[in-house]
Amino acid sequence: MAMACNHSYHLLSPKLQTSLCNSPIFSYSSLKFPLGSTSHSPIRVSSRTIAPPTTSSFTWEDIFQIAQEQRDDSSDLQGFFDRVAYCNRNPEKHSDFIPFVIEDQIIGYVHNDFTNHLRRFVDVFVFINDNSYGSHFGYHVTLHPSLTTPDDRSSAVDNVVKCLGEELFPRIQNERYPVMSSYGTPVFFSLERAAAPYFGIKVPFAFFRLLSSVDYPAREMAMACNHSYHLLSPKLQTSLCNSPIFSYSSLKFPLGSTSHSPIRVSSRTIAPPTTSSFTWEDIFQIAQEQRDDSSDLQGFFDRVAYCNRNPEKHSDFIPFVIEDQIIGYVHNDFTNHLRRFVDVFVFINDNSYGSHFGYHVTLHPSLTTPDDRSSAVDNVVKCLGEELFPRIQNEQRYPVMSSYGTPVFFSLERAAAPYFGIKVYGVHLNGYVERDGQKYLWIAKRSDLRPTYPGMLDHIAAGGLPHGVSCGEHLVKESEEEAGIPSSIANKAIPVGAISYTDINGYIYKRDVVFCYDLKLPEGFTPKNQDGEAESFKLIPATLAANIVRRGQIFKANCNLSMIDFLVQHGYIKPEDFGYLKLVQSLRSGDCS
Repeated sequence: MAMACNHSYHLLSPKLQTSLCNSPIFSYSSLKFPLGSTSHSPIRVSSRTIAPPTTSSFTWEDIFQIAQEQRDDSSDLQGFFDRVAYCNRNPEKHSDFIPFVIEDQIIGYVHNDFTNHLRRFVDVFVFINDNSYGSHFGYHVTLHPSLTTPDDRSSAVDNVVKCLGEELFPRIQNERYPVMSSYGTPVFFSLERAAAPYFGIKVPFAFFRLLSSVDYPAREMAMACNHSYHLLSPKLQTSLCNSPIFSYSSLKFPLGSTSHSPIRVSSRTIAPPTTSSFTWEDIFQIAQEQRDDSSDLQGFFDRVAYCNRNPEKHSDFIPFVIEDQIIGYVHNDFTNHLRRFVDVFVFINDNSYGSHFGYHVTLHPSLTTPDDRSSAVDNVVKCLGEELFPRIQNEQRYPVMSSYGTPVFFSLERAAAPYFGIKVYGVHLNGYVERDGQKYLWIAKRSDLRPTYPGMLDHIAAGGLPHGVSCGEHLVKESEEEAGIPSSIANKAIPVGAISYTDINGYIYKRDVVFCYDLKLPEGFTPKNQDGEAESFKLIPATLAANIVRRGQIFKANCNLSMIDFLVQHGYIKPEDFGYLKLVQSLRSGDCS
């Protein structure tokens, strides 16, 4: 379907692409030759081997043979881990490098031995003996203080690269990269592409995935080198290369609270509505009030921060350990309630798990099975009662495990989970419709009778992942109950990643991971709530949904993170927006495992 740089890409189905990714032709951990080299080591495919073809005989037929050779277990991710590992080789070698610093910012890393070449250029590079930047060798490198402008620095480093020549810097291309500490920060100078990895500078890349449901001939679908798109109209080519930036801002109130401090929307203020007066008209007024600077992501950072409160309070909690695995955290003061149950909880004095108090809590050794543990902890929860564990429902139970997919040690009543700091998993569905090239999101307004976040906005469907149920199964169930989406449609939802956060509030320690799904809905579909948890639904342009998220705590708190992730995935938040990478990273601030 496309040709980029040295490789050709035919129109491959996602399933075949997956098969290729798991095959050793892309497996650099099991295959050590660069394609097109003269190496002829055999390729391992499942239990058999195939001699790798030479460049002249390396055809698409060879690729399809390898891809289809044997259909392995689709749930086996090891091949993907191998690909990731190849791109993250030799982390232990970091200590062989010294920091390259400009204006107190680390902008790269240079191998200690390589500095011997740079020391010849005393009017360009300066070596400073201090350990401020964590160098294993006790010094760092910077540029000469006389080089104060980006142009001066670029010219000076260029001369060094030219002097050292082809032997040290092969493939000089006269293509330049910006040198900066983080994406979107000031550019200190620019550097020849071939020299960039020798100075360890951070290099941003853009990859384009062109999807098609039509079997176009490969030649007609070709893309050549970096940015030549033959099948796209000139207008769309320009749009892709010069994407406009979308619009967002911020306000500071949690809707439904008793706070009535005014909301800042650009230059004017609006008093936040109370829960009883919180209507769709209020929402649309806030969303459309004024279009703010599209590059301002601060409102999104505020939503993320609200889900990651009080990280400094982590030291107030002690680890909850089972079979040498930390499965939760319990507030030190809360342990006073648990110490009464000596046949259930045991407190061990050691600091193996990093407790600030020098001990951790575990379950009594007589409790060896998941059922025994579940029953024992349930009795404790019932004894401590509603005063300590409000909203006990005896309906939904969460699995207790150290990481997703690992053995389940026991199950726990939903309302008690955050008091034991267990990791809770959930699913969020962004249901959207496309009209005239624009996306519209179906948004739910929660019932005023719900015990948590009454009257606030929510996804079309979402829910915590109960014990013994898969993500896909639970998504279909919640879609039917919360929005009346039939399984024939819900099963088409696409998993697009996960967000995570860590929120500490009093005795509560929330360590949540949410699996995010996108579902393109038919234009004629209208959601209908079946379980009484949603009051109503509205179809809102994604641009306005972005404003709603950005301007206040109007959505249920963790829904904001999934919404931001949707806005990133679908291009409403762009790399050109200052803070983009930091925002993307912040969506997984918790232990996403």
